[in-house]
Amino acid sequence: MRELLTDHLDFTGPLAGRRPDSTDGFLRGVAGFIDTVLAIDIIQDVHDAHGSAVLYTATMPGGPMVFAEFFTVDDDRIGTLRLHYNGPEYLAKGGR
Repeated sequence: MRELLTDHLDFTGPLAGRRPDSTDGFLRGVAGFIDTVLAIDIIQDVHDAHGSAVLYTATMPGGPMVFAEFFTVDDDRIGTLRLHYNGPEYLAKGGR
């Protein structure tokens, strides 16, 4: 996954807040998500030359919940990622 990200990813999420220059931290966080999530079902995705948006349901150990991700692309790599979800719900359903 590292090759998909710029060296200075600007990440924003409900638990982490805004973290500029957070490529390594993001990779640690997404590894925990991947280890926890049981399934992902894409509801809608939209793409253009400058970025993408994805709305999906992730099935967590405690049940499903909805996530939205907004990416900007810089030199064919993700430069900015804004992640939206209910933080307390994520933790209650087994997220880490």
